[in-house]
Amino acid sequence: MAAREPAKLTAQEFLELSLRDVEAARAISESVLRNHEVADVRAAAANLLGSAGRPRALKAVPALTRAAGDPNAAVRRRVARWLGRLGDDPDVLKRLAADQDPVVRRSADAALTLMSYRLGEPIRLVREDAADVALETPRGAALRRIDFDPGKVERARRSDAERDLPTVEFADTALLAFQCGKQEVSVLATKALERSGEPFDTLARPRILATLIRYDVCADGGEVAAYVLSDDRDATDGREARLWITRGNGTVLHGGRAIADPTGITLVLDRSNPPYGPPVMVEGRLDLASMKVTAKGRVGAIPEARRASVPAPVATPR
Repeated sequence: MAAREPAKLTAQEFLELSLRDVEAARAISESVLRNHEVADVRAAAANLLGSAGRPRALKAVPALTRAAGDPNAAVRRRVARWLGRLGDDPDVLKRLAADQDPVVRRSADAALTLMSYRLGEPIRLVREDAADVALETPRGAALRRIDFDPGKVERARRSDAERDLPTVEFADTALLAFQCGKQEVSVLATKALERSGEPFDTLARPRILATLIRYDVCADGGEVAAYVLSDDRDATDGREARLWITRGNGTVLHGGRAIADPTGITLVLDRSNPPYGPPVMVEGRLDLASMKVTAKGRVGAIPEARRASVPAPVATPR
């Protein structure tokens, strides 16, 4: 089947090929993305190119950039997602962030924000008011404790994070883990944090500090549930940066501060964005010499007024 001209494959044939032999499907995906008449097939090809992993995904950036002008919104949305994770040209994403389709605009906006923190450039930072609810303790209300386990990190795999962010290097082992419902979440630091001998330098520029990888009880692999981002928008020379927990689609869950001193970084999450992230108070300390973390936290209920599903603020131009 793969020997046929890629543009002549039916949608069903391309789907079957990608399920049976994903590498064979990837090998023809650039041609499919450029020439196939079915938009859903082109969108699938864009996703296969972007998810190829390091270093092959980087070679797909020119093809993905060309596809930013695709007439179909679903294709442009997939392209925006992967250019945010792979590319280094913000102008392409800025054009997509002004797209006529609102879903493409949101995808491009989130991708441009992720690109900013990935490249360490303040192109588009998380919006100032993205997380605005503090944890409160109404009379009679119970708060749940978050049980962090610095020793329970055996399930975290670097490949799970690098599959989502092929251009970012991650540490070999997770910093800590915690339970979120029936799922285990591991916090895996990036090499930028692991290699930092000077915490002020680490926090002086926008950074992806870590990812939160979610594991189901019976699943073999995990998926990236959120990113830990920091930026020094207040110009403190890296002494006190803003801290954000965001989903891959740009939705902000929590906000706080990362405070550096000569030996480590104190992390505080004290603002949230219900209904996407429940109110929390999390305090932690990362010792850079040992790369060990101690943390404690509490979580409360989502305020009734914020339970309705409303669009989440994601980013603002700089």
